[in-house]
Amino acid sequence: MLFSPLSVTVPLAAIKNAYNSGKHDVCADWFHFETSGCNIEKSAMDRLVYKYFGEENTIKYQPPILMDGKPSSTYFRLEYGGESPACDQENCRGPHYCSKAVADAGVIWGDFCPYVSTGEHSGLYRHPHLALAALELWIANQCMPSKCPSTWLDSPNGQEYGTNPEKATSITWCEMDNNEDPMAQPAVPYVWPTSGSGIFPGHELLYPAGKTTKQAPGVYVTEYVDAKSVNTRS
Repeated sequence: MLFSPLSVTVPLAAIKNAYNSGKHDVCADWFHFETSGCNIEKSAMDRLVYKYFGEENTIKYQPPILMDGKPSSTYFRLEYGGESPACDQENCRGPHYCSKAVADAGVIWGDFCPYVSTGEHSGLYRHPHLALAALELWIANQCMPSKCPSTWLDSPNGQEYGTNPEKATSITWCEMDNNEDPMAQPAVPYVWPTSGSGIFPGHELLYPAGKTTKQAPGVYVTEYVDAKSVNTRS
């Protein structure tokens, strides 16, 4: 199967496969602190992705799910997309549950739709890009413990996160059918962007000026996970 754009589960799987193979000089070949800090060099990441998923001049990979009951080549255990019954009308976009009207519009980015507690795995979704960032820093910490702290916000990777306008990762939000409801759906027809009022961020930075935290109203499901449960379930 060929998918575009490239899913973050692809480099995650490539790094995991390469590291577990024991055939790489990880510290020497993957990192160069002077140019890439505690990140794996892009050239090294590209080589790993092509090694495991390259075919001629294309990257081909399976979705990160169970296929016929078996893990795919990019399987990510906490990737729960298309849960029934909310997605039975092919209205969902990954773990985001869009209304049929939003899905039928065809131009609305699915990430604007909420995560809904429905189905067997409700509330359990974890973003694989967080797993990739955590794994990358964990390896960097093994290679360069004095330069790469084990916690992301303390590492060079996390410096100025949410406070530097040039590094801001918050997105301009679309208009919602109810800007005061955290479970709202995008407005149909599509309206871009919000006026800046309500709970959605509009043009704001991730954190307000002078602040290092921000309120995040919404409906959350939390789960306690210890090392034993992770080892037995992975």
